[in-house]
Amino acid sequence: PEKYIKKKKKIEIDATYKGQEIDTININKILTNRKIVLDFSIEKNLSSVSVNGQNIPIKDNKLVKLELKPSDIKKAEVIAKYKIIVKNKVNIAGKTKVLEIVPKGFEVVNAPEYWVTRPDGILETEVNLNGNETKELEISLKWKNSE
Repeated sequence: PEKYIKKKKKIEIDATYKGQEIDTININKILTNRKIVLDFSIEKNLSSVSVNGQNIPIKDNKLVKLELKPSDIKKAEVIAKYKIIVKNKVNIAGKTKVLEIVPKGFEVVNAPEYWVTRPDGILETEVNLNGNETKELEISLKWKNSE
């Protein structure tokens, strides 16, 4: 009789986050015939907002209300710091590429070394996640008060 050698189970997952969706671009698997369910999630939360160095209260990590006098707009320095939380909701390790589009009227003032700025101005990073792992990515933006 023939002898069979069991191969090591291996799954590699590449996905790209763009806006509110994750597009799976490549899945390589060496497994028995078994259905694999992938589940990544992305969430954004404001960490802090400051106007001229003064912190502004944030509601639910999502909203902030800024009130500026028209005469103060030109000299106001508004900086928003936020986190992108990437979660792998299943027990399968994988990697995802996160693309963050800097909103019009803002510029990056602080992005950790794991971010790379592409020629089109989009920030890009690759996140490796073990099964059921969560990672936080940080970015700080400054409002270009040219109006």
